[in-house]
Amino acid sequence: MIVLPVFGLLITVAVQRIHGECQFPDQWSGRWFQSGVNHYININSTSITTKGECVQNVSDKFLIEDRDEDCRRCLVITEKHQNVIQYKENAICEKRSLDDLCGEITSDAPLYSMFRVDATPIPCPFDGLQAPFHFSYSRGGYTECKSPVSKADSCTSDSRLMLKFQACPDVLNTESTVEELLCLATWKDGSTKYMIGKLEHTPTSSDEDKYRCFVVGKSNGGSFEMAQSGDATCNGMSSPTDGSRTMKFNRVENHHHHGVGNGCRYPSWLTEHHTWHSLNHGHVYHFSPRNGTLRKSIPGAGPDHDIRAACYRVLNNTDNKATIVTHYTIGCQSGYACMRFYRRDNQVVEVQESENPMENSDDACRPDNFHSQLLTYSTLVPPSPKGRDCPFAGRYEISGGLNAEDVGKALAASRPGSENNPDKPTPCNPPGKQYLTVGCNSPDTMEFQSECGTKTVAAYTCYGHWKNEVTDVNYVISTPQGRSAPNSRRYCFI
Repeated sequence: MIVLPVFGLLITVAVQRIHGECQFPDQWSGRWFQSGVNHYININSTSITTKGECVQNVSDKFLIEDRDEDCRRCLVITEKHQNVIQYKENAICEKRSLDDLCGEITSDAPLYSMFRVDATPIPCPFDGLQAPFHFSYSRGGYTECKSPVSKADSCTSDSRLMLKFQACPDVLNTESTVEELLCLATWKDGSTKYMIGKLEHTPTSSDEDKYRCFVVGKSNGGSFEMAQSGDATCNGMSSPTDGSRTMKFNRVENHHHHGVGNGCRYPSWLTEHHTWHSLNHGHVYHFSPRNGTLRKSIPGAGPDHDIRAACYRVLNNTDNKATIVTHYTIGCQSGYACMRFYRRDNQVVEVQESENPMENSDDACRPDNFHSQLLTYSTLVPPSPKGRDCPFAGRYEISGGLNAEDVGKALAASRPGSENNPDKPTPCNPPGKQYLTVGCNSPDTMEFQSECGTKTVAAYTCYGHWKNEVTDVNYVISTPQGRSAPNSRRYCFI
């Protein structure tokens, strides 16, 4: 009578110890897709929803208990990439040990692949080769479709590739279609390079249609081969020349991405600062280290909203102005656009950009496509500009009926928290005179002052200035003092 409870207690303790020691790696936690399973699979530290609870683990072998069926399976699990898990399992669920069950798994047992849902994409693993490419393809062993040539275009993100398939009239099983490839994972088994990608066909495509396994061949000069699986698994994939669909890619020569030969570069006076911000920080312009590519981004919007403008042809370049044809990429759509840069000061440039990218590079900067008199100017400054001497040093009385309240509202209203600022100007009755002092307390400072209360309403640091010789208008770029952080707004005084 006494022995059984004690024995039962010992068994309970032993089982708890085994359960406590068996845990899946932390990086496996999350939601996963597996072909043939009609819902996502959840993995946490101790369980897989479609399999059960982990009760024992030795190296890559996991003993999984199915509580509903009251039996166990062995899973041999391999992490190929942070976004890919593959496993084999014994076919029959039985109440046996890990060694017994795992020993029954043969080398030719089915291999199952799981792909992480909402995985972070990776740069497409094409040995550093960048689109655009020309490519031929074949499906299911049919004749290769070579003419008309199919094209692969780059996207703003290096994780995406736009595949534009052409139909060959004399080849069966070919069609004109566009597919967007998103690269999610890559790994090597021996000398074989694998890649997992998602192909976007139509908005209604299912995960079974989207996920595909690829074998990517080694690049030879500017070319490489790639094979694609026919379903959302890697079963039977071992060669870049054998798959449900095979492709042969050839890099398009004399293109902006491979431009050591064409030497297209943005002017040095523009790339002296590799990063420029618009005055309201709505856009950031960043030049690549070799000064051949400009990336225009919206802070906080993510890389899919970036615009990439690769230098394609410099039409003219002086010390203060440059007109450049660029290969313009927005998402996975591309064309040729005209950009004109103006050097206003060492720390100030302005840019005009054509509104509609053209298919032909020769059309980008034509007057009927690039209306310089109608296009707006974007004014850019470096992230952390240095103070420069303000123009027109002196003290000026402000005319036109402005009072301290008017000046305060006009100059301070856009400052965050200004409505609660105890130092904001208060109206005077009767209103006193208003003054602008330039370079009096410091050469790089403008101050708006009020006779009422004899205090400064607002002070600004000058960063650059220039004069429009046609309109005879002077411009001054500045920022409110006390807000020297890189994300401080800049203001243009005319």
